[in-house]
Amino acid sequence: MTDAASIARLAAARLTATLGPDLPAQVEQELNADPLDPPKRLADPVSLASLLVSVAALAWTIWRDLKKDHATRPQSEQAEALAAALAPSVPPALAPPQRTLLVRVVVEETVRIVG
Repeated sequence: MTDAASIARLAAARLTATLGPDLPAQVEQELNADPLDPPKRLADPVSLASLLVSVAALAWTIWRDLKKDHATRPQSEQAEALAAALAPSVPPALAPPQRTLLVRVVVEETVRIVG
């Protein structure tokens, strides 16, 4: 399990208490959706799943680059760099605590399964 879909699934499972118990199912739906379908509004729970999948994909890509370019840096520094790079990608439509939590969980799952 070292791809963005796995990160999204694991993060969704961890975020159910805060962002809703249906999030894992919605993430699965989003992972299986046609990429040509028009995006949904952020207030829609499915679009929250879409956001999570997108952030996980971005995290996976950034993490691979960080590991390649900064292999000698401690993993904690790389995780901080990943969080800093991801934070601006989460739209302000989510409340700040939810944005912070989403980024933190995605970073932790990325480091745990890819790191």
